Amino acid sequence: MTYGTGRSSLAVNRDFWDADAGRFACGYNPGAPADDTLVVAKVTGEEGALRATLFNYACHPTTLAWENRLLSPDYIGAAREVLEHAFAAPALFLQGASGELGPRDNYVGDAAVADRNGRQLGFAAAAAIESLPPPGTRFVYTGIVASGANLGTWQHQPLEPEQVRASEQLAARVTAVPLRRKEDLGVVESVSVASPDSVQEREKALRRRYLSQALGDDPVHEMPVWTWRLGGALAVAVPNEPYSIFQVELRRRFAGTPLLVMGVTNRTLGYLSPEETYGTGLYQEQQSPFAPGCLEQALEAAAASLGELRP
Repeated sequence: MTYGTGRSSLAVNRDFWDADAGRFACGYNPGAPADDTLVVAKVTGEEGALRATLFNYACHPTTLAWENRLLSPDYIGAAREVLEHAFAAPALFLQGASGELGPRDNYVGDAAVADRNGRQLGFAAAAAIESLPPPGTRFVYTGIVASGANLGTWQHQPLEPEQVRASEQLAARVTAVPLRRKEDLGVVESVSVASPDSVQEREKALRRRYLSQALGDDPVHEMPVWTWRLGGALAVAVPNEPYSIFQVELRRRFAGTPLLVMGVTNRTLGYLSPEETYGTGLYQEQQSPFAPGCLEQALEAAAASLGELRP
């Protein structure tokens, strides 16, 4: 596997303060930055043939909303189609830590908008993959060639034997993180003053019931954090929806090591929101069944586990 990093502007911050309503809306916030990191990889066989591509990006697949009546992979489907057409190999999408991130053009009923969003990401991923070096090589400075200028030359050279051996190392572990639960799950506020019998209120009540059933009676939820070493790279996955600071901070701590970060893995019970967002009325902190500090706990547990597996 050969890794690289690209950028995509598909994801935007979606914690928008509606001054007229006096509360947050879950929608495009042009005043806040968004993590645009796109991690890519290509998988090649022993003969150098491309077997698959991977792309890891954080953005809610919420282009389509209440007006949509189709079964759809949202933007992810078109992104995969771009890569599979470009490289004639399966493309695997890994959803990142996107608690506060979503597409700018979203909540629509037109599937063509989802496809357009997907092509944005797909072409960005294809460009990043095209820039990767041949498998099993490193880019090495080879000196000056005198010409009209002193030309600094670089070449792709085969990895050293110890580098090849390091790339073959695999390891995995699971860590349980004890997340304290809120004493009261509460309700998610509605912008409209809806009656208790409205569709919106019935939907919220149903979600709360399912959430309570999934959590059980224990005041602490043991959340698994999965970590892997994949040769010279690392990967981490959590089953809930962390804010993007989860991946930004982990990649800062493990700078120089490719790091795949995955949220909503295997299941999700709620958001992992920064402690400072609690009490603000943001949808994510209202929906989350976890008490303040849950994101920070998960981050430290993931960092500790990744540190033990670090190449």
